[in-house]
Amino acid sequence: DWSSDVCSSDLMEGRALTSLGEAFVRIADTLAAEQVLDSAIDVLTRTGNRYYEAIAQQRRADLAVQVGDPASGRRYLLRALDIHLALGSPGSEQVRSRLQELGEP
Repeated sequence: DWSSDVCSSDLMEGRALTSLGEAFVRIADTLAAEQVLDSAIDVLTRTGNRYYEAIAQQRRADLAVQVGDPASGRRYLLRALDIHLALGSPGSEQVRSRLQELGEP
């Protein structure tokens, strides 16, 4: 039932942590952003909220690339792509495009 998933406190926690991580990225606190986004991914993975996990994975990829770690960025994007493809999400095209921008490992 979708309503129980939408109202889940774990889902809200994961989404809030993702937003907080994005805020830390904007103020250039990369260490805090890494920690908070990793926590978001952990919560969303553990609770099976795959769509929002994919979003958190994409944000973590952005941060990895920003700090000069494109290999980790690719790893996060590949996980996001796997999720989007499994869900039939249109987000897979955006992730594919970003992977192409990063080039081959």
